[in-house]
Amino acid sequence: MTSLRRIALLLLGVLAVGYAYVGFSRLVLDYPGSYPIDLRLRWIEHRFLWEGRNPQLEGHPDLPESHARMRTQGGSYPPWAYSIGSLLVPPIPFDAVRVYYAGLSAAALLVIALWSHRLAGTPGALAVLAIFAGAICVSYGQYGVVIAGLVAAAAMLVRGRRYWTAGILLGLAMVKPQLAALFVFAALLYGFYPVVAAAASTVVAATLVTSALARSAPWTMFSRFGGEAELYYWLSHNPLFPWLVPVAGFRLATALLGLAGAAAFAALWRLQGPARRFEHSVAIAAVVAMFWSYRRHYDTILMALALAPLVALGLRRGGMRLALAVGVGVTLWLPIRDTQWAWLPVQVADLVLWSAAAVVLALDDRWAAPRR
Repeated sequence: MTSLRRIALLLLGVLAVGYAYVGFSRLVLDYPGSYPIDLRLRWIEHRFLWEGRNPQLEGHPDLPESHARMRTQGGSYPPWAYSIGSLLVPPIPFDAVRVYYAGLSAAALLVIALWSHRLAGTPGALAVLAIFAGAICVSYGQYGVVIAGLVAAAAMLVRGRRYWTAGILLGLAMVKPQLAALFVFAALLYGFYPVVAAAASTVVAATLVTSALARSAPWTMFSRFGGEAELYYWLSHNPLFPWLVPVAGFRLATALLGLAGAAAFAALWRLQGPARRFEHSVAIAAVVAMFWSYRRHYDTILMALALAPLVALGLRRGGMRLALAVGVGVTLWLPIRDTQWAWLPVQVADLVLWSAAAVVLALDDRWAAPRR
């Protein structure tokens, strides 16, 4: 191992430990600046659900003054997300929820690291654990880390041909469909129909449970999906979204970007050719998910699923592929907050580097020998 590689691994390790401390301490402990706002929002909604009240109509009382506008704003998730979310953020005392969710997040990070280690060894595991968005995601109590962990686990199960279990995990990941739906689409393109069937069954069952508990029709609840994104679309760190909404309107922009994203992923999947590797398809789906819908800086933890295969490719082939892996890594490792994510140079760099990574991963499969 060269000295430069040792230094790089040491720096990644320091970042991983530091970011883990920032994320988990702010999630679990009470001190100035510590307030897992998203966890509390979900906890309030799930408490209402299990009291037989529709969380989309009840608002979020008892929030601090900094989030006073959200006190009267109901939940805006799709119906299945509330019953699935109750498994992630159960309606138990909030202090207990903070510890419980810390445990789930830690388990998810371990799964992501395991999947990355299988692909790219220690450099891959450290590279994904050093993503700054992981600290933000955990500290807020956001779903992103758990979703990435569920997808990584599903990817390993698919490789082990345990399709039904993989599909259930992908169905649970659909708690935030803008992050998870493309992975189900990938399974469909590969012909992993049991995966798709299990994911769809999980979503349908969760929808029916939510509808029964909330005493509201599923289609009525679905019609209210996305209300929060419509109010705050201009905060999206996907530059395509705030650029398109003023021109086409929120609903049309959402539909256009969604269709374009699905088409882009399908085209890149075809570009992979007969040698296509499932881990590369997962990586490409993670990249496209960053640009086909509304997203915030904490959602970029999903890019761990793209960074690991890219690091593996860079270590194996070297040259420009390794430089690209490092470039993509830098965009994810830097400790920048939401205001910096909104800077145009940052958004352009992300768009160019991440898109290039998706194309390079697809082309690498195209040039590889067909798999039997």
